[in-house]
Formats: sequence, C-alpha cells, structure tokens
Amino acid sequence: MNYYYNIEFAKGQVDLYNTNANAINPVAAHFEKIVTWKLNKLPLTKKFIRLFIERQRWFRQHSIGWYLNYNYYLPRTRENIAIAKREMNETVEWIFANVPGITHLDRTMMLNQDDVDNIELDKLNALHFMFEQNLPWMEEQQRPFEQISHVEKVNSLVHFLEFGTQESNFMSCVFRPVMGHADIVPGIPLTREDYSSFEVNLAGTLQLDFATVGKDLIAAYTTNDQDLVRNKEVKPQQFCTTTVNIELGHDVNVM
Repeated sequence: MNYYYNIEFAKGQVDLYNTNANAINPVAAHFEKIVTWKLNKLPLTKKFIRLFIERQRWFRQHSIGWYLNYNYYLPRTRENIAIAKREMNETVEWIFANVPGITHLDRTMMLNQDDVDNIELDKLNALHFMFEQNLPWMEEQQRPFEQISHVEKVNSLVHFLEFGTQESNFMSCVFRPVMGHADIVPGIPLTREDYSSFEVNLAGTLQLDFATVGKDLIAAYTTNDQDLVRNKEVKPQQFCTTTVNIELGHDVNVM
C-alpha cells in the first residue's frame, strides 16, 4: 500500500518570524494549492505514519479540534536579516516586560540592528539557551499563550539568524499538524536502523523534522556553541514525531 502526504495552502495572515498556530477546518477552508509527496517505505516512515494516524484518532475520540503549528523561514537576504534582528530585540523587550520569572536573559543579548554582517553567534547561542531553559516550565505551568509564543519566537529568530546572510533561493517550512494535547500520544523512540536511513537534506524533499527543544551536535558545531558542549546540554534527536520540514524555492508562492 502506498501512502501520500498532502500540505494544503489557503490564503491567510502569516507571521514570518514566529510559530503560527491555526485551527484546522478542512470543510470550511478553501485550499488554493496542494502539494503532495509519495512517502517511502522505510521502517522510520512506517513509524511516522502509525504515529500520525494514532494522534488524529485520539483527537477524534476526544472531540478536540485539529491544529497546525507551522513556521516559515525566509531566504536569508540582508533585508530579511535586518528585519529579523529588529524583531528579536522587540521580542526580548516584550519578554522582559510581560513574562515574570524568566531566567537566563539580560539586555546584553540585544542585537546590533545596524550591522547585518555580524552574526553575533555568542548572543544567539545565549538566546537559544534561554529558550531551552524556560519553555518547558512555562508549558508545565500552562502560562498564557502569548507568553509562550514570544519565547518560541526567540527560538525561531535564532535559527533564522544563526547562519548569517545567504543569498539563498530557498525558504524552509516546518509543519506540525497537531498541537496542545497531541503529546498524549508520545513520539516513537528512534533506533540505530532509523538513524542509518537519515540522508542529506535536499530541496523539495519532505523530511522528518528535528522537533526537539535544544541543539544536536551538528547545530552546536555549526554555531560554535562551545558552552553548550561543555555544559553537556547537547540534545540529539531521539524520537519520531509528526512534525515535518520542507525547503521550497523562494519564488514558490504558497502564501
């Protein structure tokens, strides 16, 4: 039996520098574009399919609406980098003013908005560590959505900014098809066989996303995050989830 994965696009408002969370109503939505992938038959893909079906079945049984979390990562042009640095500083100021109990954050982490060529990796690494340390307890305490959203926005902006200006022809899209109570059906642990099926990222390919709060070893290496390694905070991907990632050409209009 063959399985296919559709991503259906409809017009709407998108925050290009944060996670978007939309309720899904397949009946009411007017989808203008549909992109379809035929899934391979690797053991890891079979786990993904099983988990996807189990999570949607859980939602139906509990009469809970479906949600889609998604991020767009624009091409890293100088203009987009400048906008992202400004967004980061505004987000940090908002967190200071509106998130009581926040830790591992101070104003020395503010970015230089006038210098798009300076990646400021040390600051970005510190900001990402702030996200890692605060998101779990905020979710456990069920902090207001707006507070969690701003802390998540720091994470999204870090990943956009950490590779600097690249005149890339691609934009990256991350889709998580369920949210909230989805973790009632946990992710499936990865095996050695699963890791052996990992391949180099190719544009246009539907991929299992990292979906882990933290950085794996390659992310620590590429961002020169030595403190993360010293503090034993490296977090490899250990689970298969229902989150996927694709890269599209920047001239593919899906919005």
